[in-house]
Amino acid sequence: MELESFFQGELIVFKSFSKLIDGSRYRFSSLKGRSWFFIVSIFVLVCASSSLYADMVADVSDVEVNFEKDMKNFRHTFKLKNDGVIIEEIADIRAECGCTTSEMKKRKLHPGEEADLTVSIDLNKGDRSSRKSVLVVTESGKTLVLSIGPTIARAPKYIKIYPRYVYWHLQQGDNEAKKIYIEKAGEKDIESLDVVSGGDFVVNISELERGAKYQITISPVPDRTLTALKDQVEIWYRVSGVADANRVNIIAHIR
Repeated sequence: MELESFFQGELIVFKSFSKLIDGSRYRFSSLKGRSWFFIVSIFVLVCASSSLYADMVADVSDVEVNFEKDMKNFRHTFKLKNDGVIIEEIADIRAECGCTTSEMKKRKLHPGEEADLTVSIDLNKGDRSSRKSVLVVTESGKTLVLSIGPTIARAPKYIKIYPRYVYWHLQQGDNEAKKIYIEKAGEKDIESLDVVSGGDFVVNISELERGAKYQITISPVPDRTLTALKDQVEIWYRVSGVADANRVNIIAHIR
């Protein structure tokens, strides 16, 4: 997919450059001219390749609705768009609650193309007082967190964390450690950081910049056969000037 998108973008740039040369009526008749044309073409293609990217975005990320007692189910359709310049594909869509399902017929989007993601919630199974989240993971590694539920008092945003979702294909030999980065989001420094996980993952914390940026590496426990395992890894942290500890979850998934 990435190779196809790469050459597609390179071809567009090359054709545009060729038209520009033809339009100027410039002719490279000598060997020196042809060499210069080749060098300039390669330069243009290299520069263009550095600007090729994919970027999946959603029309909204949070839908606020109160689940009334007489409601049996709730459905909302998110609109996803490839806001980048190369083809992007949805690698995985995961709901954090068993009461929530999703449907997306078109997962491969060309630049500028849109597609519908319909999320359905069975309120006979789920807690009506909590918000339901769906994580959308793209082939380029971006994670969208889409949330539906009652209005909540939002806590101050002290940190930025990315990505919020990591996964492995063990059957394909994918067992390398995944990296998660945590940065302070405002003026308050991060004073302490701790990670709580089940016994199926190995987790390590590295300080990249004191009080400001940290790296967490997480990988499956070696020499164990794990399939279809999903775990919520808890990250507990404290920031300067705030007495209480805060918690944020990430999803680690083996499939």
